[in-house]
Amino acid sequence: MPPIRGNFILQYENTGKYSISLIPENQREALRFLNLPVTIGRFSGTSNSPLYQLEIERIYLNNINLTSGKPIRFSFQIFSTIVISYFPLNPADRIEFRRGLTNLLFWGTEIIQQGEHMVRGKITWILQGNDITLEQVQNYRDVSKHLNEFKDVDVTSELKINGTFNQLASFKEISDNLQNLFSLASANFITTLYEDIYLNGQLSATTLFPLKTYTFSNRPSLVDCSNGHEFKDFIDIIYPNYLNLRNNLGLSYFIEFFTTSKMYSPLEVEYILATTSFECLESYFRNWRGLREASGGLKGKITILCNHFGFTATDAELESYRLCRNSLTHEGKFPAGSDSVASTMALRNLMDRFVLTILGYRNKPYFNTITRNKEMVP
Repeated sequence: MPPIRGNFILQYENTGKYSISLIPENQREALRFLNLPVTIGRFSGTSNSPLYQLEIERIYLNNINLTSGKPIRFSFQIFSTIVISYFPLNPADRIEFRRGLTNLLFWGTEIIQQGEHMVRGKITWILQGNDITLEQVQNYRDVSKHLNEFKDVDVTSELKINGTFNQLASFKEISDNLQNLFSLASANFITTLYEDIYLNGQLSATTLFPLKTYTFSNRPSLVDCSNGHEFKDFIDIIYPNYLNLRNNLGLSYFIEFFTTSKMYSPLEVEYILATTSFECLESYFRNWRGLREASGGLKGKITILCNHFGFTATDAELESYRLCRNSLTHEGKFPAGSDSVASTMALRNLMDRFVLTILGYRNKPYFNTITRNKEMVP
């Protein structure tokens, strides 16, 4: 596609939806784009107030607005991150790295000030040799109320890491890991909407992420995120184990499927998504251990997986899983005579206990979806 020059407008929402439009400088020349095929292109622009450079690696022209009496306007769909640079950094510069996280409701272990209130809105961890801070946004009370009432998407907290600019790749990896574990703990799909880099309190660069987001769910969490000490303890315990097993078990995929399964209705969809996550993990496990397809079908495969990690699943749990999974996969419904709610809660509890066990979170509190009580992981 030939270059298009003009004035641009970038629009973004807390749902992760971004759009960019442009009014070409040469309106007559712009007409030649009407009959061109759709092409992936690159966008680059500058702003003078404030002064910044904007870069988008992958966009395509998806609409040309032709309205009588108005200039031609091009609208683009965005397929990559949006990088906004205010001034360059050197590798040795001391920076503060921040990520804006959606839909994570929690209470912390440390006191911060939010307007006129002093609240427990902050948690600090030391992970991979770095001080990591999770802090509620200043309007957290309003945001949390809105999410619970309207089941929307919004930024609730910021994850912060301090260090040198040449550690940026490491900061991103740590943040990705924590984002997955926050999703697991809260039973909500936590996403990053923006990533900021500060130098001496001044914003140097912002990255916007046009990602898939899920609306907030107030279903019971896996661990009690309203108890700051339990939430902090959860991350401290499972983080090193997550690092060790992350790639071998495809845990990032497992967590996404499993977390989103808890947010769906009807129950048939929830159950199928949950079984997909379990069998995805089992497939990674077999590849990791170099195992052949187990005899005994689905039940046999899951039994080998459970035994490897010292996890106890009753025969009744595995048989219910086999029957429901096969019936839903092949017939689109739960087996005749089964209780769909009880079967779904039983599977969810089985998988909750399993993932907590493999991540080393034993004899610690979690929410049992069957009893609806906080209990200790066996």
